Parts: sequence; structure tokens; C-alpha cells
Amino acid sequence: MEEDYQQDFHAKVFTKNLTALLTHPVEAQVAQACSDKPYRYRPNMTHAFSKMKATVVLVLHCAHVMPLLHSLWYLIRHTLESVCPGRSYSRQQRVKPRKFAMNFKPVR
Repeated sequence: MEEDYQQDFHAKVFTKNLTALLTHPVEAQVAQACSDKPYRYRPNMTHAFSKMKATVVLVLHCAHVMPLLHSLWYLIRHTLESVCPGRSYSRQQRVKPRKFAMNFKPVR
């Protein structure tokens, strides 16, 4: 059972590393294309990772992987997020009161 968790963990690490590897060349292109804008832009890593999760099997299984990689690069290059300097807000920790104790869950 624990081997399944390790396999899932390593698959996620591999997918995140592959996503970072694919987004690295795009970052330079985005920085050059958005140099005249007021904020700095970078690829949206959450969106890139979600697209990579759906296509990682195809990347490993397909014989002609370049068209697939080009479409991934296109998606990564066109889903950008702005980086606003000095923007950080502390989160308020809220604890919701529970209606039921954990051993008495409501029935739908």
C-alpha cells in the first residue's frame, strides 16, 4: 500500500520537473515580449501543471513528440500572470464552527 503512495509521489515530482523544464525557455520569451508593460509577467505554473498532468503519458508514449511540445509551449506562453511587486497580504485564520461532531456526520 505504501508503494502506491511512493509511486504517486514520484510521478508528481517527475511531472512538476517536466513542467518546469518546459516553462524555462518560455520565461525568457515572455520577459522579452512584455518588457514595455508596467508589470513583469511569467507563465502560470498552475495552469501549465494541469495541462502537463493530462499529457504526460502522451509525451512519454508518442513517437513524434515535437508537435505536442509545441502546443504545450503555445499554451504556456499564452497563459500569463502578472507579478506585482510588494503585493502580499496576510491571511486571516478562520475556524468554522462545526454543526456535528466528527463521529456524527449529517446524512444527505
